[in-house]
Amino acid sequence: MSAPRMTSGTDADLLVPEGTRLLHIGPPKTGTTTLQGAFDSNRAALAEHGVHYAGRGRQVRAAASSIAVEDPSPRLVAVGARRWRRLVKEVSQSKAARVVISSETFANADDESLRTITNAFDAARTHVVVTLRPLTKILPSQWQQRVQGGVTDSYGDWLEAILRGQREATRTASTFWRRHRHDELVARWGQAVGPENVTVVVLDDSDRRMLFDAFERLLGLPPGLLVPDGRSNPPLSLTEAELYRELNRQFFDEKQWPRAVHDQVVRPAIAGYLKEQPRLATDRPIVTPAWALRRADDVAQEMIAAISSSGARVVGDLQLLRQVDTEAPAVIEGLDHIPVAVAARAAMGVVRHTLVEPPVRRSAGAGRTPKATRGGGEAKAGAGEGAIQPRAAELTSAELLRVVGGRVKRRLVRRRAGS
Repeated sequence: MSAPRMTSGTDADLLVPEGTRLLHIGPPKTGTTTLQGAFDSNRAALAEHGVHYAGRGRQVRAAASSIAVEDPSPRLVAVGARRWRRLVKEVSQSKAARVVISSETFANADDESLRTITNAFDAARTHVVVTLRPLTKILPSQWQQRVQGGVTDSYGDWLEAILRGQREATRTASTFWRRHRHDELVARWGQAVGPENVTVVVLDDSDRRMLFDAFERLLGLPPGLLVPDGRSNPPLSLTEAELYRELNRQFFDEKQWPRAVHDQVVRPAIAGYLKEQPRLATDRPIVTPAWALRRADDVAQEMIAAISSSGARVVGDLQLLRQVDTEAPAVIEGLDHIPVAVAARAAMGVVRHTLVEPPVRRSAGAGRTPKATRGGGEAKAGAGEGAIQPRAAELTSAELLRVVGGRVKRRLVRRRAGS
């Protein structure tokens, strides 16, 4: 297997010194879920080679959020602050030759938060790793993720705010660019720990092991030790995202429940269930219009030039950050109708969340479609005896969402009555 190509440095000096705290900051949508799963599921093997993966679970999101997220919720302040103190203590007391801390939430940090983070881990011993993908691929993935979080903007409107609006005009734009103006991200962290203590890893979609290979070399691990844990964070299709976006609109129009209800009930009930299902033949992908791709490519060229001269080590080919679909449409086609099969899946998510106890939902293989199915071949809509045929009956988004929204509303009313 070929080693990652480097635009600076050599394989011999890629290994970080003993005593290093390797801080992986993402940003989001750059292979973080896969990498964190590989670290979490291989803790014993890592320990045998002097590497400690800090925190409990796949990543230290709550701890990182308490420091790096702007205006965190009161619950996050309480829970996250406690976990942050625990994380710092764990890292400082570790006797391992090298310690790894990973969360894409760290990419949200402003200058003050950044200093708090690096000082807590001892800036002199901290080596920051930034993983990067093309901005053109991050845009659709980030939008559907924000929709899951409650955003009601269409993809077109969201792109306008991100790429044509003033950077600090909205929180949406400022947050996006704090994470994804990658040259500035590298520069900010380089100022805190020194550019020589920053490594940029550029993902190569043609080499699925490239990300693992890079971290194995950074940590002095045997080739092939890091392997995926089989879990992933698949994106929603345009069809699913539009259904979810309409549900968001209706949910927030009600103005009856706090935001936490959306995060703790709506999101796990619907997004969680949709992601477990194989793709339907009727699903439409999220397509970025040509103007947005051109603008993103302009930004990518600026970022490549700045990162090249930043003094940070680079693993991979920075030119891979420029990927533009030359056949992209000029405008985005609207989606007026949602296949009934997709709405039925959303309703099933509500049913499962309402009726099935959490331990049953979490049981291995209990009625769940393997995650790999979503990434594999498409499942035909309506396949199987007695299945609904989406082409035979389509309702408007509003009609479908009234059904799903009604179920969620009744569940929430019962919760409030019992509280």
